[in-house]
Amino acid sequence: MNDKNEREQHVVIEAIQKDVRKKTVERLLSIRKSLNMTQTDVAEITGLSCSNICRLEKGKCNFSLDMLVLIANAMDCDIDIQFIKRK
Repeated sequence: MNDKNEREQHVVIEAIQKDVRKKTVERLLSIRKSLNMTQTDVAEITGLSCSNICRLEKGKCNFSLDMLVLIANAMDCDIDIQFIKRK
């Protein structure tokens, strides 16, 4: 692959990552609010800092699967990752 193709692929991958992060954060925030949980509640249950929860919800950090599992568990949720074939 030449440099131009590599750069183009990198841009596409970054856009996909941004979209996945956005959708994940929107879903987490929606569930947390529907449970009437605060960021502090989630932080206390997970052992994560409030600042990390806040940064995650603002899309300011790259979250790990470990972090998502902790948060999902705190909200009594399962995680379902799907790979969907593009059209």
